[in-house]
Amino acid sequence: MWVVQVQMAAGEPALGLYERDADGIRVIGARGSLDLGAAAEFCARVDAARMAGTRRLLLDLTQLGACDASGLRALIGAAAEVAASAGRVALVPPVDGPAARLFALTGAAEFLPLHPTRAEAQAVLGSSG
Repeated sequence: MWVVQVQMAAGEPALGLYERDADGIRVIGARGSLDLGAAAEFCARVDAARMAGTRRLLLDLTQLGACDASGLRALIGAAAEVAASAGRVALVPPVDGPAARLFALTGAAEFLPLHPTRAEAQAVLGSSG
């Protein structure tokens, strides 16, 4: 269930977010466009989870259609904030489309803990350490 819709100027949803818990792991999923207009809401959701005591966070970006430099910066910052508060984070990147190309071109895997599937990300977060 998509719980947040960040609207574009024309009224179309630019970013949809959902949140759920899966085996003690907080999952935040995003679809649409993670850009300058939506990055603040995305970061607010991650920060709220962190402040609520979440120590294991999975960011599901498999349905993300587009991501610009501000969105990528928001992801890097969010992952760093979780790690700084003794938490663990795993990201599942988009598989294709403009957002996937951005991740590939920028070498996002050097800065973000990317995993190819949700199952693998959950397994990594579910393990100790």
